[in-house]
Amino acid sequence: MVDAGANAIIKHDKNSKALSLFARFPNVGPATEAVPTGIVYDGNRFLVSTLTGFPFASGAAKIFQVSQEGNVSEYKSGFTTLTDIVLTPNNKLFVTESVEFSLTTIPPGFNPKSSRVANEDGTYLIEGLSLPTDIERSGSKTYYVLSYGLGTVQKLTY
Repeated sequence: MVDAGANAIIKHDKNSKALSLFARFPNVGPATEAVPTGIVYDGNRFLVSTLTGFPFASGAAKIFQVSQEGNVSEYKSGFTTLTDIVLTPNNKLFVTESVEFSLTTIPPGFNPKSSRVANEDGTYLIEGLSLPTDIERSGSKTYYVLSYGLGTVQKLTY
């Protein structure tokens, strides 16, 4: 499981029920924490989405890969505030991403409808979302996206 506060993956031993540190994520910038938000396993490695810490700089979020031994390396970069990650049937990734954070609005926050679902190469599959928090696959080509800001669940067939 990912721990956003510790910037780590925590391992749960199914026999002893003990929790232990499996991997820790490096900062994505000089003073910007990774903040892991989602995790998937593709059969070889774990892939982890990151939100990044305040001020949610554009393009600072990354997808990390973590080996079965706990070694962390960058897989993809150039995203902004990733909130979840899901595997497609061919082990490609879709991510939910909030894009525009404004310090000039009252109160400061993410601009409405500036969020989206993207593939691992950054191509947008759905735009105009507001604070998407979760994406789940159902079957081989159907995905459901929870948009917290809009209070909706949208169906994506891809």
